[in-house]
Amino acid sequence: MTSEERLAFEQRLTQEPKLSEAYENEIAARELIKEAGRLDLKKTLEGFDAEMLDKSTHKRVIPLWAKNAMRVAALLILFAGGYQVFQTFSGVNTSEVYDTYFEVYDSPSVERDASGTAIPNWELAAESYRNERYKEALPFLEKSKGEVPDYLISFYAGMSYMAQQQPNLEQAIQNFDAVLATDNDYRQQAEWYKALALLNSEKEEEATALFKSIVAAKSYHYEKAASILKLNMK
Repeated sequence: MTSEERLAFEQRLTQEPKLSEAYENEIAARELIKEAGRLDLKKTLEGFDAEMLDKSTHKRVIPLWAKNAMRVAALLILFAGGYQVFQTFSGVNTSEVYDTYFEVYDSPSVERDASGTAIPNWELAAESYRNERYKEALPFLEKSKGEVPDYLISFYAGMSYMAQQQPNLEQAIQNFDAVLATDNDYRQQAEWYKALALLNSEKEEEATALFKSIVAAKSYHYEKAASILKLNMK
């Protein structure tokens, strides 16, 4: 809609009760369909994870899409009249996959210098991160350069950019790349979170390649990466 059309429509909503009721019903239907899709996605991913953990038993896992097909189909038929379907059998939304799998990494431990004294900026960064004040943690992380290894700063800066309510995924990826540029103990974690950030940035091909690398190396969260690769994402 143009701004004029939107204004005219909003005026009609205040003047026409039936139109307003139909509009509210459509919003409710959209939200219901969206939530149903998320629940089915979650169950499907849980099924994939269980299959990965149960490979040694050689049991055949019945796809959860099949188990829930009739229920979801009925739901879509019920609300099909003029409603946009947010979740279909042809694929799943990459942002929903991201929301399902993204979890904030554990807060950093408090480092100490050679004399056993806590490092002030790093300690403040850790405290802010631990209390979910991720934006506040960033300047303290920047000031920690020279106090702790650079890869630690880059990793937690990436996490801080990623964990905010409005994440800066580009900055997160840049920081994870800095971690991956050297040999350190956080490379595997950086790969996983970079792959998720790429996925949520709609860079599906790059994300898929990185998930495949994680699975091949059986590195951090490789079972979850394998589950994601089984999905037909859109």
